[in-house]
Amino acid sequence: MPKISFIAADEETYGRVSKPDPAVKHVPDWYKKANKFRYSNTPEFNDDGYPQATVKSCIPVLDSITAGYIQTTWTDIYIEEASFGNINYRWASGPQIMGSRDDWHKQNLTTPPGHIPQMFTWSRPWAIHTPKNYSCMFVHPMYHNDLPFTSFPGIIDTDNYVSPGQSSVPFFIKEGFTGLIPAGTPMYQIIPFKVEQWTSEKVFKDSLDLVTKTKYMIESKFYDGYKKLFWNKKQYH
Repeated sequence: MPKISFIAADEETYGRVSKPDPAVKHVPDWYKKANKFRYSNTPEFNDDGYPQATVKSCIPVLDSITAGYIQTTWTDIYIEEASFGNINYRWASGPQIMGSRDDWHKQNLTTPPGHIPQMFTWSRPWAIHTPKNYSCMFVHPMYHNDLPFTSFPGIIDTDNYVSPGQSSVPFFIKEGFTGLIPAGTPMYQIIPFKVEQWTSEKVFKDSLDLVTKTKYMIESKFYDGYKKLFWNKKQYH
């Protein structure tokens, strides 16, 4: 299987900064506590015989949450809103964990609703090396919507560009937040993928049999049809 390498920028990083973990180790609490069906984890059906499955039953959601690796904060960070909408921040220890960028850097980038307009950045203390033709997508930790910030996405060709980076991953802080972001908080998700050239097409009748076959197969199960018949388990170690 392909191997992803996380290379420490320096001795301090190696000793004090947590390496990105498989994302499966950081499943959000709301998901862990959710019922698979409306009231419990026991199958339930409505009057028409359809299962009352919740988001906990949705395998694409699980695959999103557990895809790739997650970098967590390696130190406590304290955020406080100062005068004129400015933000002060400090961290307890270790290498630089965050920074900020001047407003001109955003150009026409829209601030996400409910967030302070100032752009901040996470550091990437671990350089990433992937096999040839594999790159990494950086995104906000998926379905961790309760975090007091939103990280913005980006793609790095980590087969060629093997470098850590300060002020590397942009993020915005939610309005009204003052408080502690504790060590161990998910910062961003790293998803390796193979880079290939693609083309697209528009079809109808030639592929209709495949669509119908899929429909009939999924309808043969009361619930978990996608998981039982089509899903390929993804693994990141």
